Amino acid sequence: ILVATPGRLRDHTENTPGFATRLLGVKMLVLDEADHLLDMGFRKDIEKIIDAVPKQRQTLLFSATVPDE
Repeated sequence: ILVATPGRLRDHTENTPGFATRLLGVKMLVLDEADHLLDMGFRKDIEKIIDAVPKQRQTLLFSATVPDE
């Protein structure tokens, strides 16, 4: 289990030796508050993370935000 913010995870994939290789074992990718992550400008970080993990994986997107409308 790996829990991280998108920016910190991207930083590790780019700067921590061997980290990107370890991501090849990921079987499930969970993005919590996915709508907020995109609204806050993390799209490029998320795309880099998705590119770093295997294509054969389960991806889950969660959002507990309920609009007032």
